[in-house]
Amino acid sequence: MVTGDVEGTGMEGTGSTTDPTTSAADSSTGVAVTGTFIVGPDLPGVPCNSFTQDCPPGEKCMPYAEDGGGSWNALKCVPVMADPVQVGEVCVVVENGVSGIDNCDVGLMCWDADQEGQGYCVALCKGTVEAPICEDPTKTCNVYSEGIPALCLNQCDPLLQDCDPNDVCVVIPDKQGFGCALDASGDEGQQHDPCVFANECDSGLHCAEVTAAAECDQNAQGCCEPFCDVTEPDADANCGGVGQVCTPLFGDDRPPPDNPNVGYCAVPE
Repeated sequence: MVTGDVEGTGMEGTGSTTDPTTSAADSSTGVAVTGTFIVGPDLPGVPCNSFTQDCPPGEKCMPYAEDGGGSWNALKCVPVMADPVQVGEVCVVVENGVSGIDNCDVGLMCWDADQEGQGYCVALCKGTVEAPICEDPTKTCNVYSEGIPALCLNQCDPLLQDCDPNDVCVVIPDKQGFGCALDASGDEGQQHDPCVFANECDSGLHCAEVTAAAECDQNAQGCCEPFCDVTEPDADANCGGVGQVCTPLFGDDRPPPDNPNVGYCAVPE
């Protein structure tokens, strides 16, 4: 029904490849991160658990690209830098955006790094992959491919698109709700444009299945279509595609309690 992954932020999508010099993306979660990262050589490290932070004192467990590519796909212990920065503070990544090395404190990761390697510290999820938690109740745990990475990010409303200006509100991979991700749409991402990752669509659009609209490229992996409010009487008329209606996003699944009205425009099956 939905692709749900995010490109470039480390949320894996449906399996496309991206140029690591222009974005860092995990091919299994679906969120893309734009920016210029110089991908260095393979950086081996001691495996660890980011949920429990089981590294030796003075080190922290961090996601990194084990194969030297553009996606986080492994975990390792890395040294904690002197005077580490805290949640919400400006941070810096070392070498590249997927090296696993930054100046955030234990249990934190430098997120949304720009071309200069500057981002801000976010908390890694606690608990387990099966039962992830965020200590901050205003955050949602976004668990990506095999829990790499697992981040506590801002919750959002896809009907309001109430994220920061450079972010979009997308379905998080485990479909428990919605989270903010870096807008990786660039010049594309309009309605009916092809997509692979959830954040490759413009604000207010959802990376849906290609059958959601006759106007979509049926050979693509996904297609950008509008979110809609299933309770609005004119929701179908506002969809814009031929034969589209406002369809509940989660089907028979239980919708997130804070967003029970969220749908997306699609041609009925």
